[in-house]
Amino acid sequence: MLLIAVMLCVYGAAANTPDCKVGTTEVYQPSPGTGKCYCDFGNSGTSGYCNPDPQDEGLEPGGCKKDADEAVGGPCKYYCLCDDAKKYPTAGTANQNNHIKCCKPGATMGLKGGVIIDGSSTKTNAIDGSSIKTGASVNTSGISILVFALPLVIVIAVVGLI
Repeated sequence: MLLIAVMLCVYGAAANTPDCKVGTTEVYQPSPGTGKCYCDFGNSGTSGYCNPDPQDEGLEPGGCKKDADEAVGGPCKYYCLCDDAKKYPTAGTANQNNHIKCCKPGATMGLKGGVIIDGSSTKTNAIDGSSIKTGASVNTSGISILVFALPLVIVIAVVGLI
């Protein structure tokens, strides 16, 4: 047991694919067959595999659709984060850009136009398809007190007049 702890300290624990963050841009689905990320839609050759590899964690790309949007809660188990890879398109070998990272979408997340969206707090604008933030709350505690106190005030006022 001690040996395992020492080895983890010396060599480090295996990295896991991080969770996605809503609003992240330059995000795409990987190829469903290979899990490879294509960060340029085939134009400049910026492509490669995620590091760390989500497939090592059992996150398979079979439900993904390369270069497509995904509805909230869709079947793709991870997304390709391409912002850094597009900034440094020649980093690494011709078939593996060192700046490609990936993330795991949450159950309420989806992908629209290369941006991670959250279906629990957004609705689609029927006019232009943009996202609208919802979920604003209203504090009603003052109204509740007024509703319960008003009849009491009326009764006291009426009794006082009699």
